[in-house]
Amino acid sequence: MRIIDSHVHTGENWAEPVEVLLHQMESNGVSHAVLIGHNGNYHNEYLLECVRRYAGRFKAVGLVDAQDPNRVSVLETFHKQGGSGIRINLRKENEWDPDNSLFTAAGELGIIVSVIGEAENFGSVRFK
Repeated sequence: MRIIDSHVHTGENWAEPVEVLLHQMESNGVSHAVLIGHNGNYHNEYLLECVRRYAGRFKAVGLVDAQDPNRVSVLETFHKQGGSGIRINLRKENEWDPDNSLFTAAGELGIIVSVIGEAENFGSVRFK
């Protein structure tokens, strides 16, 4: 049976390095994982490096600043470099807007949008 961890953090400045994660995965029979960018860190290079170094083991869901004027090109570059999705935080209303070109571009690229929030965020008219 294949076991995939769908949400793990790794990094150089906040979470444990990928080598520690790999050790934990191997110790527990986990074959694959989705690396998730952590709040406020729009630098996805480490996640992409892990995807390249351990080809086939990881997928990367990074963060793109929805307020960045170059957000669509940043997203396209992230995707071309191996990014599989982006994460948005509904608790930070200034970070997302359903009409933002970033989310339209994510849909056009066919990439995953992972959403974090609270029940009232998910039940809001704005999220609908």
